[in-house]
Amino acid sequence: MTRLLQGLSGRAHEEDVSFRTKMLELAATLPDVIAMGRGDPDFHTPAHICAAAKQAIDANEHHYTHPAWLPKLREAIAGHLKADYGLDYAADEVIVTAGTQEAVMLCMLALIEKGDEVLLPAPRFTSYDAAVTMCGGVVVEVPTREEDDYALVPAEVEKRITPKTKVLVLITPNNPTGAVTPPDMVREIARIAISHDLIVISDEIYAKIIFEGSEHLSIATLPGMRERTITLNGFSKSHAMTGWRVGYVAAPRDVARRLVEPRHT
Repeated sequence: MTRLLQGLSGRAHEEDVSFRTKMLELAATLPDVIAMGRGDPDFHTPAHICAAAKQAIDANEHHYTHPAWLPKLREAIAGHLKADYGLDYAADEVIVTAGTQEAVMLCMLALIEKGDEVLLPAPRFTSYDAAVTMCGGVVVEVPTREEDDYALVPAEVEKRITPKTKVLVLITPNNPTGAVTPPDMVREIARIAISHDLIVISDEIYAKIIFEGSEHLSIATLPGMRERTITLNGFSKSHAMTGWRVGYVAAPRDVARRLVEPRHT
């Protein structure tokens, strides 16, 4: 065993090379494989977006920006959140991230201390588990079931709350089930969050991929929820920009400021 391998921290386990990663590596060696793992749209990034990116490169607009990124983009995102979801955020309450996975990690680093419990729906995208455990938190699974159309059922959330519960992660529409938690259930989850003084991370990256009969409700629009909710979204799914790595966080101003400029202890 090499010195470098011996020197890896306890966080870098061999089992962390996930089954999903191994399957992707295997699939890359096989012809005519249909990938059903990653949430990667099967259409191209729209031409006007590609053209704008090329124009920005030609105009030398590819240097350091504000830590939260370009003000014009943050203004546009704030307008989009208001127009499409009824979310009321100013530009300085929006942070652009390297995909929503960075947003998840930023939230956990900012919120979770050793022993804090985080309620996560099951099944779910794997990055949440890694982020919680790396920050010293404890994952508490909230199962979702076929008979409930895989919605996050409020009663299942409430029965798992303990004095150590700090954060509830609401992922709707969900990856990998595609389930949309109905507005009535979202309202009840909001009531539970307020009653138990929970923080909510609302992952809405799939909010534009909703099928007939479903309705998306952003939980931060509900009374008493804006001040306890961090909303995550991005362009990967809605604009087929997975490789561009452009996600964003929307949070109350003081919280957003701390996410951009954390204190080191």
